[in-house]
Amino acid sequence: KAPGVGWESDKRVEGWMRVWAVSDIHVDFPKNAAFLERLVSHGRLHGEYQNDVLIVAGDVSHVSNDVEWALGEFKTIFGHVFYCPGNHDVWVTKTEARQGLTSWGKFTKILESAHKAGALTKPTTLETYTGRSVTIVPLFSWYDGSLQIDCEDEEYNAYDLCTDSHMCRWGNGYPQNAEKDTKRQQQQHKPSMSRNNIPPHLVNVANFFHTLNTKNCQKLLAPIPLVPPPTAQGGGTLSG
Repeated sequence: KAPGVGWESDKRVEGWMRVWAVSDIHVDFPKNAAFLERLVSHGRLHGEYQNDVLIVAGDVSHVSNDVEWALGEFKTIFGHVFYCPGNHDVWVTKTEARQGLTSWGKFTKILESAHKAGALTKPTTLETYTGRSVTIVPLFSWYDGSLQIDCEDEEYNAYDLCTDSHMCRWGNGYPQNAEKDTKRQQQQHKPSMSRNNIPPHLVNVANFFHTLNTKNCQKLLAPIPLVPPPTAQGGGTLSG
């Protein structure tokens, strides 16, 4: 069972609250890490983000320790930090591959690092003392491989042209501990595909995350009970 499944307890935020978003910070590059340090130093000095929320929408680093460090730095200046892994975060290095790590294992490892840093990965409703609220819903996803590029007389699968096809290792597209009923639910969700040469394991990955998101968002997707219309008083009829 991957961490991050379920609904986070509602949290109350004091004072005004702003929601910021950032992605692709790639702190495995020294210049990007240095910029993050300067930003955090500014935030600590002025304290202007203490009531705010930051959404980190993936591509922090493929090194789990870097992810924990970056999110931990953000957490020191923001009231709440949300995180959702990107494609870069689940890359598997040659050393990790030799150790038997897959992108599924990397996904779990990265989320564990995020939790250690105090980041949130579950749907969470934040309410201010003024009574206003906002719900942040991190979604885990992966493209199903249907993106392709037409280049003159030859046809290329875009996935084969990007680094993900070499750095991500999904196996057959299912985690080793995936339950049979989970697989059956995934098969019910078929992404729209215009060609027949899409790698099956990518479809499986996309379906798995679709099912995981559905489970995470059950509270959001719960049907709203219908309220019967008020009955006209005095026994008369209403006319427009």
